Amino acid sequence: MSVRTALIVSLIASLIAIATASGTAQAPSGSVRGEVRDGSDSVVPGVTVELAVAARVIGVAVTGTRGDFGFDAVPAGPVTLRLSLEGFQPAALRVDVVAGLETVASGVLEVAPLSERVVVR
Repeated sequence: MSVRTALIVSLIASLIAIATASGTAQAPSGSVRGEVRDGSDSVVPGVTVELAVAARVIGVAVTGTRGDFGFDAVPAGPVTLRLSLEGFQPAALRVDVVAGLETVASGVLEVAPLSERVVVR
């Protein structure tokens, strides 16, 4: 084998080793999909969905016209989904994300009680 061929083989082996090492160094992750409905079982578009791990928000999505949302590359383990929309009471869901799988989480938002504020001057 010539020096040039040996150098090319060595370079290719090094690149494969680096690619394999970087691929295994990534934290295991999954995805989260779901939908948000109201108390009458109607879908709720426009809901802000915050994805939190250990109280730190790592992603934000807004539900679509079908009340659907999704997050990819979510770290495996327990996460919290916080749901909020003006006129509704905020809600939170706790789910466990499994590496390599899609976790389905659906939430319900209840209409917030009406309140009035009178300002007397």
